[in-house]
Parts: sequence; C-alpha cells; structure tokens
Amino acid sequence: MIGVKKNIIVVAAGPFQFAMINPVITRKSGAFETEEGCLSLDGVRSCTRYEEIEVDHCNGIVI
Repeated sequence: MIGVKKNIIVVAAGPFQFAMINPVITRKSGAFETEEGCLSLDGVRSCTRYEEIEVDHCNGIVI
C-alpha cells in the first residue's frame, strides 16, 4: 500500500516482541476453515488457517 514490496509482521510471544521481514511459511499443520474480514474490503471471506506454522525470515529484529 506504500509502494514498497516488503512483508512485515510484528509478533508478541510472551515477554518478547519481534519483527519479521519477508517471512516465509516453511511448515504447517492442523488446517481449519474460518472466515475473516478486512478493513480495506467489505464483508467476510472464507480462508484456511493452521494451528501451527514454522516460519523462516530475514532480518529478525528483537524489539
């Protein structure tokens, strides 16, 4: 949305917070169907999510 091709996520895991830049899901298990909404789009949509994922990422930064 800002003209920069980066995927960035901030994760809070217990007492730790860290940023992942360009994360890639390398393993997933426990698939389930759910519905999600988005502030940018009207309505809700069906999607598949997972109970557990494993992620590789570049430039992990602990906050």
